[in-house]
Amino acid sequence: MTLLPLATPIALALLAFVTALVLSKFVIALVVRIGWVDRPNNRKIHDGAVPLAGGLMIVLTLSPLIALSGLWQFPVGVFWLCGCLVFAIAFVDDRFPIRARYRFFVQLAAACLFALIGHTQLNGLGRLLGPFEFDMALFALPITVIGIVAATNAFNMMDGVDGLAGGVLNSTLFCLALAFLLIAQSATSSNMATSALSVTKATLTSEAAAAVDMCCLMIGAIGAFLLLNQRSPWRSRAAIFLGDGGSMTMGFMVVVMTVYASGGFGNKGLGAASAAWILGLPIIDLCSAILRRVIAGKTPMTPDRRHVHHLMLALGLPVSRAVVVLQCASLLMGMVGVLGWHYGVADYLLSWSFALLFALYYCVSQRIWNLLEPTEQKRRVDRAMAID
Repeated sequence: MTLLPLATPIALALLAFVTALVLSKFVIALVVRIGWVDRPNNRKIHDGAVPLAGGLMIVLTLSPLIALSGLWQFPVGVFWLCGCLVFAIAFVDDRFPIRARYRFFVQLAAACLFALIGHTQLNGLGRLLGPFEFDMALFALPITVIGIVAATNAFNMMDGVDGLAGGVLNSTLFCLALAFLLIAQSATSSNMATSALSVTKATLTSEAAAAVDMCCLMIGAIGAFLLLNQRSPWRSRAAIFLGDGGSMTMGFMVVVMTVYASGGFGNKGLGAASAAWILGLPIIDLCSAILRRVIAGKTPMTPDRRHVHHLMLALGLPVSRAVVVLQCASLLMGMVGVLGWHYGVADYLLSWSFALLFALYYCVSQRIWNLLEPTEQKRRVDRAMAID
């Protein structure tokens, strides 16, 4: 039974925002007491120990609100349980480092549960090359699972400077909420039932509406985190960090909600190319990192300091401005995906334009790094000496 029957998506976002802010004081005190803090080192440049409270604050905010708003009755409630599985391993890893293989296994398990229990897979990639439909058939499940895990870690890579991960997550969630609203509107105005999932028009509408509510709850909770994390005229440094527990959990949820929007509503859902645009900035950053490392003869998992936010800072932008630029870029890319799908832009145009954008970013960024390399090497040495 829904205890919040009159709650609108905006009201849910505000409720999550206020709840998270109220909880923040208690959560910060708790994590500091138990030592869940991030300390600066040669790869983490910040002032003092910062509480890794963001993930726990968001999870403690969303879990009861999802139950009270009745969302546990819909597929998105199952998705949240899978997200909590990711949170459990990532939150522990924030304090007691766990081998990457075990974290990867848990992420795979959560992605499999989402795909199987939620009955949601990417069964096709649309008409990426024109008139030919890409049907993945038996490969749908493994490609869906691997894609979820990869994109989840792409969001984790965004958590490099104050406000970036939370801002990119919220810009993506805004675009997803709009997409689900359009799906619900399309189902309401349609005279046909969806044959692909054998559900009625009313069921399709209610599930899309529940997804909108879920997105808005996450937007509200992450918004409260950003108030404590993003630099602004009234905040010179972050009061809390997301930690892997926050960035991986929210990244996982955003990715599975995107897959749900694409594969959970039959022919009324997002196209795969549009979904790629919605997740655009993290995907481009991840693919660039993999390609860059492979060409250099390194493994794709080798860490470096050449992500998109590092590039912005190397170009001389202050952290606050660099974060706003990247947040706006993420929002713009997401809107291209949603509006392109809504107005019927061909899949192949969306996919090839995305590929062109990636190629352009990779070539330009590599050229800039080659020019900046001597300066960056000196800066890294100076930072290491300052820490020592």
